[in-house]
Amino acid sequence: MRNLFHHGKELCLDMMKKVGRLLVLAAAVGALAVVVWGLYSPTKTAGTVVSPAAPRMVGLQVGNVAPNFTLMATDGKRMALSNLRGQPIVLLFSSTGCVNCQFQVTDTQKVYAAQQAAHKPFALLAVDTQDTASYIMTYHPSTGIAIPVTLTQTSPVGELYQVRGTPVSIFIDRKGIIRSIVEGEMDPATLQRHVTEITTYATN
Repeated sequence: MRNLFHHGKELCLDMMKKVGRLLVLAAAVGALAVVVWGLYSPTKTAGTVVSPAAPRMVGLQVGNVAPNFTLMATDGKRMALSNLRGQPIVLLFSSTGCVNCQFQVTDTQKVYAAQQAAHKPFALLAVDTQDTASYIMTYHPSTGIAIPVTLTQTSPVGELYQVRGTPVSIFIDRKGIIRSIVEGEMDPATLQRHVTEITTYATN
């Protein structure tokens, strides 16, 4: 009887050991499954909502969409900023009575011609903030400036862009986004750097 008792006890202990091994093995398999799931399943952050990028605001800060306007040029044609979408744009505010403006317009015209020759063109929109069409048409040929000029008398674009002095150069990329604003005269190297930025800027 005693031998039978000991034999039963040994069987019980042996079964407990086997069950213990099975539990350890099951735990190991479960842990491995968790690791594999973590490696191959997509990561999600609780509370994160993926939404499309918000549209850019129209404004006068770098990164804003440049406000649209329509102006009359000295050749009688109406020019709208929105019609130039798809091209890099240099929007240059100036006036004939401003000495620094004369240098800036001349330098910008030279860069404009060089970019055209290099097949990296941009649209140049010169905006005179003070003068009349008849005066500009007389003044520009005498100075050798041959770019089309638009007049703010036909639109409050100077107020729209909050121009307080001249020259002011605004560099706009192909999507109509303002990339840089420079108040005052620039040296040619700085001008070229800003032009290069908008002519090579990724369209995103």
